[in-house]
Amino acid sequence: MENVKDIIIFGSGQIGREALSFLGNDNVACFCDNNLLLAGTEKHGKPVISFEELRNKYSEAVIVIAVAGYGAYAIAEQCEENSLSDYLIYTWLRESFPELDGGRLLHAISDPLNRMRIRKDIYFKRVMELKDQIDYLKRHADIRHMKPAVGKLRYHQEQCVRASSLFLQKIEKLEIKPILYGGNLLG
Repeated sequence: MENVKDIIIFGSGQIGREALSFLGNDNVACFCDNNLLLAGTEKHGKPVISFEELRNKYSEAVIVIAVAGYGAYAIAEQCEENSLSDYLIYTWLRESFPELDGGRLLHAISDPLNRMRIRKDIYFKRVMELKDQIDYLKRHADIRHMKPAVGKLRYHQEQCVRASSLFLQKIEKLEIKPILYGGNLLG
């Protein structure tokens, strides 16, 4: 088992500060943040680097993503797209291993195979969350079983249809093929 080389916390906000405190100041090299205004500054006593610097200088580092919710998955995707595949999601680690203190967590993630297993578990959990969302939508959003809108919503839908129809008539000579996009209340 090897020691964790550099740990870089991706996200320098509140969760990043919590991750730094939990993992220990001496175990973290720096923060990384997508906010370019923070690059070159210092947060919570650690330097903040840009993603570009992370990619160019710290490609061998263990990245601990310290961002809440779906933002963590977006950063994981950003890392994957840039061949930075040695990352973990801090909020998931804390939720999954509440009994571990910072030292024991560091020991658990010091082995590259353990980190790979943890990433597999993170993505398995994510797949299951998405499956649950799809199942929910299948049960509750089947248009064949939805009642038509009534009242003000129906009135606004009809207004939108009339305005769209008039708009399409006016641009017909331009040979433009418009599409309707979010917020049209036609659903």
